[in-house]
Amino acid sequence: MQTVSVTGRVKSDHELALAFKRAGRLAERAVTIGQAVDSGALLLAPTPAFILSQTVASGWQFAFPISAAVIGLLVAGFVDLTFGIYPARQAARKNPIEALRYE
Repeated sequence: MQTVSVTGRVKSDHELALAFKRAGRLAERAVTIGQAVDSGALLLAPTPAFILSQTVASGWQFAFPISAAVIGLLVAGFVDLTFGIYPARQAARKNPIEALRYE
């Protein structure tokens, strides 16, 4: 076993200066100071409120087409009729004594 003593300053091969256009809160910090990170790794995660404020501030517009609402209502009505009303009508037509005989 050999002991080595070194003096001086340790410097990273690559450094990255971060600059943000807008201020906001962070929900999570995924790394600690001095920790090595891989390319593409998550460093910071903003809060959902911050993300929403940035989309509104940048001029994004959200659209909900009427056709989507109509299709959604038609599908909901079909599911209601198929799995709700039809079995209920079939059960209502049966004799209660016969329907409960095997319960």
